[in-house]
Amino acid sequence: MAVAALLFVQCASNTKTTETASPMQKLQSETTWILQSMNIDSTELAVPADQDVTISFLDSCRMAGNGGCNYYFGSYELAADTNSLKLLPSGMTRMAGPNMEFEQQFMATMANVASYSLSDSTLTLCDSLGREIMVLRQSAENPVEGQKDSAVK
Repeated sequence: MAVAALLFVQCASNTKTTETASPMQKLQSETTWILQSMNIDSTELAVPADQDVTISFLDSCRMAGNGGCNYYFGSYELAADTNSLKLLPSGMTRMAGPNMEFEQQFMATMANVASYSLSDSTLTLCDSLGREIMVLRQSAENPVEGQKDSAVK
């Protein structure tokens, strides 16, 4: 109960700061972001070409997406004044697929996200040392509705 209250307070304070911060509004606009590159220990990993790996930032500090095979969901914490971002995946479907190793690395890398920068239709996620660990582009389409449904089931 205390954790839920803390998350509510955190999300409520983030909502207030989004009113004046246009980059945050764009990030939180229920846009789907498609992974373009991912770096682990300064090594770029090849992103699977057969399925989009995505992140969508939904209302109430929730997130959902596809890791390459499975849909995941969780929450996030965002602070406008410092561009800090923490991704907190909490659940995932359990299907087998051809990109399981990449998907596991993607999910593990999300735990290392500490900040973000937004430029045009590119979202860059960095670790606590400021190193770029993921680059995503804004989807031209908005398949977030399907991700919401899949993530909630």
